[in-house]
Amino acid sequence: MIQTFALIVSILAGIATILNFIFGIARRVGRPWLGWVLFGITLGAFAFIGYFRCAPSPKPELTISPQVSITEHPSITIDKIERNNRIWGHVEGINRDEYDNYKVLVYVHTDKWYIHPYQGQGEDLSWAKIKDDGTWSIETVKRKFTANAVAALVVKGNHPELTPIEDLEEIHYIAKIVIKGTGDL
Repeated sequence: MIQTFALIVSILAGIATILNFIFGIARRVGRPWLGWVLFGITLGAFAFIGYFRCAPSPKPELTISPQVSITEHPSITIDKIERNNRIWGHVEGINRDEYDNYKVLVYVHTDKWYIHPYQGQGEDLSWAKIKDDGTWSIETVKRKFTANAVAALVVKGNHPELTPIEDLEEIHYIAKIVIKGTGDL
């Protein structure tokens, strides 16, 4: 909104400045300094617009909507989290005969995103296999630092378990869900 206003002001001031320099309107009305004022307004407005167009966007805060799937098709859910036991969920939108080509990675967020519960430990400890009925589950462990968010991602079966990461967008997933931490992880 403020950028639009600045753009309109700069265009109008620019037109007035050009007309003033061409026709000398400010001198004719006995105010030669008015031309420089218009010129200054034009430069200031363009500088203002340039600053906001070039300034880096603020990094968005981590926002979490409980049980909201980010992708429409295929999709993944986190159905249940039981402290020091398992996390359960299911996957939809993938052909049943393709399940072996994919796996589920679970990440928890504290200061960064970390693979859960363990990195590099294989099936059921670092990733979950998608079962024939589309369900998945993985072991879980309550850690010292409580997770403020939990994410489950469907990835290709050969995808590495990257950890820690700043942003889940670093992962090449085909489906993702992020839920607010429950205090169980």
